[in-house]
Amino acid sequence: MRMNTRNIAIFIILVSFVFVYTIHINWKQKKELAAYSHETEVYEKHIDELTAKLNECTERKQQWGIKFENEKKRATDLQTALDASRSAAKKSLSDSSDQVRQSNERVVDLESQVKQLTELRTGLERENNELKKRQQERVANDSDALVLLHKQLERALASEKLLQKRIDALEAMSRPISRTNSTTKLLLINATQPSTVNIVANQTTRTGDNNTTENLNNMTLSTTNSKFKQSTVSGTRAVHSAGASNIESSSTMVLRPPPP
Repeated sequence: MRMNTRNIAIFIILVSFVFVYTIHINWKQKKELAAYSHETEVYEKHIDELTAKLNECTERKQQWGIKFENEKKRATDLQTALDASRSAAKKSLSDSSDQVRQSNERVVDLESQVKQLTELRTGLERENNELKKRQQERVANDSDALVLLHKQLERALASEKLLQKRIDALEAMSRPISRTNSTTKLLLINATQPSTVNIVANQTTRTGDNNTTENLNNMTLSTTNSKFKQSTVSGTRAVHSAGASNIESSSTMVLRPPPP
């Protein structure tokens, strides 16, 4: 009986210990479960935040991926444009080099032409100075020749006046009124370049009543070439029909250039 009671007491104690231990374990588990539940909520909340951040990062990643693709495409286009510009620059540089070379050749040609033109201009100026000098000499010679012709003309006019006086005397003796035309012609011949100079002197004398006389003189000088040189003069003179009303006096003079 005592053994049964003792066993029952031990059994009851063991059952009580198991019950208390079970309650303790359950309480501990509930406490841990509550702690785990709280941590789980915290973790879930944190997971939600991280998920939101992950979604945001994913969206940003997609946007940055699109931007990266656009920038990559832009960089490719820029590289293509850069290559094209580089090729164009090389071609332009090559063309510029060719143009510079052609310009240098043209400059050399122009310098050669300028040199030739300068030499030609110098020669032309020299020839022009020589021509001016010759022209001045010819003008001086022509002036001397004209002076000589003027003197010859004055002599011819003096001869004509003397002849006219004789004709007037003869006409006065034969007729009361007379009219006389006298013409002197000079032929000038240049040996190298023929030229003719005609000097025509017309003198008309009228004799009226009371033995009054009126002399009208007219002189004409004409030439086919005024460029002749002065030289010695030789000639002949002839008088025709000494008693006629019209008397013509002609003189022929030959101008020859002086010996070289």
